[in-house]
Amino acid sequence: MNPFILFLGLFFCAGAFAQQSAAPAYRKGISLTYNQTDVGRNITAAYELPLGRRTALSLGLKSHLTIPPSEKSPYNATLWELYRNQFVVRKPVQRLGANVGFQYALYQREKMSIGLLLNVQASKMGTDNILPFLDLDSLGNAVLTPYIFRKEPMWALESFLGLGLTTALSDHIALTQSLGGGVSKYFDKLVHHVDGSTYVMVSSRYWMFSYMYRVGFIYTF
Repeated sequence: MNPFILFLGLFFCAGAFAQQSAAPAYRKGISLTYNQTDVGRNITAAYELPLGRRTALSLGLKSHLTIPPSEKSPYNATLWELYRNQFVVRKPVQRLGANVGFQYALYQREKMSIGLLLNVQASKMGTDNILPFLDLDSLGNAVLTPYIFRKEPMWALESFLGLGLTTALSDHIALTQSLGGGVSKYFDKLVHHVDGSTYVMVSSRYWMFSYMYRVGFIYTF
């Protein structure tokens, strides 16, 4: 079964058990969420600002979590893998980025709401990849040797459209999770370093389809 169809089905099944009362308005609050996107993993702290009974704005600051080399593929030879989950923090300021969202409630009950969301995230970091290069050994045989392929810091802009589920756990605490898809745009400088040597690379595309998953908690005032 398509995971998106299953996701929708579970959302609306949960709504059937919610209390049949007037839909609550969005409330001011602070959220703390774990996010997984094409750029990588991050923790985001955001201020949740209601714009009406069914709309809300989220203004957040995210902290990037660099993936350990042991968790990366040994050979990331495709353009897809040159960017996805390959971003690393080389300076403390590169760890921080923006995470902004807008949500419109499609379905509301006293204890839960399902919303259509738009999320935009911005980061500036470089990437580290391990790529195979064709070399010759001492006997003249062709062998593949792994080299570190390092890119200079670049801006990465990610935009997603998806669905979000918020479920109240108490009067002031709610569980929130979101799933969406979209496009990632990479403003690559085209100057890269391979084991200390500088190369200028040319690529035919700098954007790709991407995904976003988020889960965390909201504390409302």
